[in-house]
Amino acid sequence: MPMYFNRKHSKVPPRKRRIPGTMNRTEERYAQLLESMKINGEIWDWKFEAIKFILAPNTSYTPDFQVIYEDRCEFHEIKGFVREDAIAKFKVCAAKFPEFGFKMIKLEKGNWVTILEF
Repeated sequence: MPMYFNRKHSKVPPRKRRIPGTMNRTEERYAQLLESMKINGEIWDWKFEAIKFILAPNTSYTPDFQVIYEDRCEFHEIKGFVREDAIAKFKVCAAKFPEFGFKMIKLEKGNWVTILEF
């Protein structure tokens, strides 16, 4: 008899719970890129999970990175796999806070690709 995980009749293991404030490997790679951009003077600073946006009662969104340029502030969401609920929250946040820039970025074949931008 096959071994099932905690979802009924599923052979797919559950997603690991991430500890808030800790980066996954893809986020660590992006942080290295941001740090080199900071050293080269392309950005002023960057922060990981610096801000939590309240979108509605009991609904919040915490972007992966806050990126501070000389003249603007952007929030970057780094994705390995893009889920529909993540896209929905991202779009709602960008619409609710138009004073900031928002980018959803994915690592594809060694290159950082912007897949959504507001």
